[in-house]
Amino acid sequence: MLVRQQVQYEWKPIKCAHCLMYGHTEPDCRKKPKPRQEWRPIQRDRTPPLAADEEGFIPVTNRASSQPPPQAPVLPTASNPFANLTRMTLRWESTGGIYTLMDNVGCWNIRGLNWPNKQEDLRVFMQQKQIGLMGLLETKIKEKNVTHIANKLFPDWHWCHNFHLNPKGRIWVCWKPRVYHLQVLATTAQLLHCKVHHIESKKHFFLTFVYGFNHAAERVDLWSDLCSIANNMEEAWCVIGDFN
Repeated sequence: MLVRQQVQYEWKPIKCAHCLMYGHTEPDCRKKPKPRQEWRPIQRDRTPPLAADEEGFIPVTNRASSQPPPQAPVLPTASNPFANLTRMTLRWESTGGIYTLMDNVGCWNIRGLNWPNKQEDLRVFMQQKQIGLMGLLETKIKEKNVTHIANKLFPDWHWCHNFHLNPKGRIWVCWKPRVYHLQVLATTAQLLHCKVHHIESKKHFFLTFVYGFNHAAERVDLWSDLCSIANNMEEAWCVIGDFN
């Protein structure tokens, strides 16, 4: 008896095109025969020597230019492949100019913010990148220490979190009040959805910080909440974070 069983998985595993096994790609396949090396004799230049003219000079043809060959422009690369994903820019164009609404908005799964070296790394990063709105995930800070650490790191910033829904405070959001005004619209254990007003341009956009649970069954509520937000969203909206 043949039974057809449906299988669902979160991601498609890699498969080797040579041995048809999972877990590796064809270039890394050990069963694939290695290419053989062939030794060939070196082809000597058989161009006949140039003949001299009556005065003993040898004419030069196809002389190379003294100018160096043009080089292709070197494109900037990021050492962190995810750096371009965690800093985004949303622009609004008008007759008066272009306003950068999401001016250096960031999100970092910092995996612990109790240690002084982590706090210093965060402070340096946000100063160098001129971050104006930041999401912090997995801070591992107890709720009683939130105010102390927040004031220690950025005393002039505003903060919000979801400690009231999860004792580990999985999502922190901080912003510069002179640049942004943030209005929290919805909060769960896995997301913090807000409306962000850009003070200079007097425009706004919507931003959702996400930190999903580790297990797929626990993330069902997260996807349901995101779908509900999407069904009612008709303006600029960005989702940023760690979906696990």
